[in-house]
Amino acid sequence: MGVVTKAHIHEYNMFKNKDLSDWIALIKVKKLNFKCQRRKNLFIEAVLNKALTSAESELRQKQQERRQRWQNLKSELGLNRNESCDRPWPTQSCEELEKDIDSFLSKLKVVNSHIQR
Repeated sequence: MGVVTKAHIHEYNMFKNKDLSDWIALIKVKKLNFKCQRRKNLFIEAVLNKALTSAESELRQKQQERRQRWQNLKSELGLNRNESCDRPWPTQSCEELEKDIDSFLSKLKVVNSHIQR
């Protein structure tokens, strides 16, 4: 197993969150493998620990940025559910929709009763 350098960490910073989480999982596996060995190499463990810490903080930062971009997009598109509706549905159209749904369901029952298995 090779040594993880800053260049390798920097390469993974450019990838997506999925790749970064895969990288974190790989580092965790390598750390566990080194902890189980009789002859421990503290330098390699320190490098892996630093790589893991850096990758986890980078992942948290990317997730936060992604969450912020999504919130901005939702506000631009007006998808915030907490805002009150300016124009509520007219009650007449709601009643018509209820009648249409009731008639559809009754027709569905008729069709369903004809089809018996």
